Order: sequence, then structure tokens, then C-alpha cells
Amino acid sequence: MKRAYYLIALVFCLTVSPAFGHNVLMMANFEGHAVTGEAFYSTGEAIADAIVTVESDGATVGEGKTDGDGAFSVAILSGTTSAKVTVNAGMGHVAHEDIAREAAPEPAAEAKEAPSTISGISEQDIKKAVAAEIAPLRQMISDLHKAQTKPDIPRILGGIGYIVGLVGAFMWGRSRG
Repeated sequence: MKRAYYLIALVFCLTVSPAFGHNVLMMANFEGHAVTGEAFYSTGEAIADAIVTVESDGATVGEGKTDGDGAFSVAILSGTTSAKVTVNAGMGHVAHEDIAREAAPEPAAEAKEAPSTISGISEQDIKKAVAAEIAPLRQMISDLHKAQTKPDIPRILGGIGYIVGLVGAFMWGRSRG
């Protein structure tokens, strides 16, 4: 009988998977000559002062840190069309994301001529207005992403049910003795 208990204990020890208290998640995208984004734990908590590294073709093209709200903006070299963004929150908490610049052209350097205008509004003013209008949409997407990664009631109850099932199977095996 003791041999069976030792065998069961050995099986449990060999099949244990690592515990994940929380994961590091991030969202990043190109914005002009910078990579911007947010970093947060799967609980939705923002990651402050995490190191952000942007690499392209194996070379580091920018580095920075997250602010108190987990947001970051890292200036990068012009001409960068794809990048690997890494957020390192320390103690093994690391997230990677590969991003690519969309088909939209890279922002032009400062023009020496006057910017083109449509009805007295410059192209830069239009870009700023559009960016201001879509900022709430980006925030909503970020909030939805955070909400989806939090442990919800069905997952918690499923975990408790799994544990109760394992204990029940163990007790049943013990009673069969």
C-alpha cells in the first residue's frame, strides 16, 4: 500500500507544471519615429519602470522605460519598418512582441516649403486631429485586452473544481485500498 502512495506522489511530482501567478502582457505599435505602447500584468496592473528594448534586424534601435501607468514611448531610428519590442519587468517577467509598420509611409522629414493646406488647415493639423480622435479607441482596445486577460469567475471555479476532483479521485483510490 505504501508503494502505491509513493508511486502516486512520484507521478504528481513529475507532472507538476510551473505556476503562473501573472503574466506580463503588452501592446506596442509604431507612431511616427517612435514605438509606443503599454505594459501590464495579466491582472490588469500597470508595470512601472520596466525596461523597454526595441530591436530591428538583431540590433537595438531604441531603449526606454515605462511610466507609472505602464505606458512607454521609445524613439527609434528612421527607416525602421519592423521591430521586436521587449518589456523586462525583472525577476523573469518578460514579454516580447513583433510589430511591423503598416503600408502607410514613414513621416516625412521637416519640409522646407510651406505644408500643403486644404481650406487653410495644414496636413500636420489634420494628423494631430485624427490622432486625438482615435486615442480613445486605442484606450478602449487596451482596456478590453486587459479585461480579457484577468482571471474571471468561470476560470476560478474551474480551477477549484479541478482540485476538488483530484482530491476526490485520491480519496476514492484510498478507500479502495
